[in-house]
Amino acid sequence: LLQSCKTREDEVKKNEQTRVSQKTAAKRVIENPQKTRPPKMTFAEWQNWFIKENSLDANQRELIKSLKYNPKAIEPYFKQPEVTKDFVQYVNQKLDKNFISLALSKSSNHKDLLLGIKQKFHVGPNILLALWGLESAFGTVMGHANIFEALASLSYKEVRGRFFSKQFEIALDLYGKGLLNAKQMGSWASGIGHFQ
Repeated sequence: LLQSCKTREDEVKKNEQTRVSQKTAAKRVIENPQKTRPPKMTFAEWQNWFIKENSLDANQRELIKSLKYNPKAIEPYFKQPEVTKDFVQYVNQKLDKNFISLALSKSSNHKDLLLGIKQKFHVGPNILLALWGLESAFGTVMGHANIFEALASLSYKEVRGRFFSKQFEIALDLYGKGLLNAKQMGSWASGIGHFQ
């Protein structure tokens, strides 16, 4: 796990000169949305506009109308440790003795499952353990935000342009198919499940 992180650190340093820094990217909140929308709408006006612009069933439209704007969905975007810290700081903060101990325990407890995933999908156990631990503390931190409210708020504010609007459309589609419920909880940016 530590070797994987060291390798990744070297890759990040090597590519840093050719990439736009994440800090700069985070400050570039508004991109060019693909759908033309009227400027300066209230959240209620945006909800009506979004409903008109998309093919939605009655339940999806009702869900959108029931949502409230949540400014707490916007604030974390600018405070993400992945954005505010460099790679070394981020890894040093996350990879403490407790994390490593839990990763080793999970590796032992789920050895067969992890090896089965490796054989089927060609993703190694160390990668899965690292993602599982970083994203949800091995399933102990799953988020406390309503994902529909979070996505609607991020979409309304055009955080990352069409990215969150597209995520909102996908979540609405899953809701329409009965795969998500209206009270689905997740991260501030709508990540759900053990791997967010």
